[in-house]
Amino acid sequence: MKEWLRVPLADWHPDKTIRCGQIFHWYQKENGYFLVRDKEVLHVQTTGEEVVFSGAIQNPDKWLRFLGLHTERDLSPYAKDPALVDALLYAKGLRLLLQDPFVTIISFILSANNHFARIHTGIHCMAAHWGEEIEEGVFSFPAPEQLAAVPPSRLRALCTTGYRDRYIAQTAARIAEGSWDLSLPFSLSANEARKVLLQLPGVGPKVADCILLFAYGKGDVFPVDVWMHRVMRALYPNGEDGRKQIAEAAVQRFGEDAGLLQQMLFYYARDHKLGAGKKS
Repeated sequence: MKEWLRVPLADWHPDKTIRCGQIFHWYQKENGYFLVRDKEVLHVQTTGEEVVFSGAIQNPDKWLRFLGLHTERDLSPYAKDPALVDALLYAKGLRLLLQDPFVTIISFILSANNHFARIHTGIHCMAAHWGEEIEEGVFSFPAPEQLAAVPPSRLRALCTTGYRDRYIAQTAARIAEGSWDLSLPFSLSANEARKVLLQLPGVGPKVADCILLFAYGKGDVFPVDVWMHRVMRALYPNGEDGRKQIAEAAVQRFGEDAGLLQQMLFYYARDHKLGAGKKS
């Protein structure tokens, strides 16, 4: 593959960015990671203190946005917050990606009451069965029309979707027939876009916020699940208690940085078992 771009590892860390739970349509081989956008493949490889991106890039701006390299955020003011300083150091190099909306919607419908490995396997399964092989062992994700044509029972049998099979099929059908506009949330505020996403089968408030953050670039959201509720209660014991209240307070406190800080906290807390064993 032809080299396209080099970035310091401190600015874009492959393991932290790809394995933090924001993306599930990726492949790993001995020589690095492979990311897919539409029907283009990007190879991601660490070389010393740099990360090298390679591929037959047709639209550089599209990939820069996908990789989160189209913008920079200054998080230095948050280093003064004792609750955040360790996470900021540990997660340095984690970038928020700007992913394909349909892939992200299906990924996070599948994420409900699920774990990373099974979500990753399910997305790989859908790509392998109904996508297109664009490089050996690397598949594009199926279009809404392709996934809508798959019976829910087949999704469940082949891709271990469980009860989410009908939500995936129904959502794909709504998008395929045009009754739900994939592009609409881009033009709306986070609060208005959330209302639109909640119209989709299988999308609740936390799933909606993940989609807003990872597909629509809405930085002023703070997804709170059971784990993040425990984490925030551990970091801010005198703060808000309910999940909705925690999310709203975080957005008020962090503004457009809320989503990135949430992901850095999530990554740090997962690896350090912060909040483990605490009841929500």
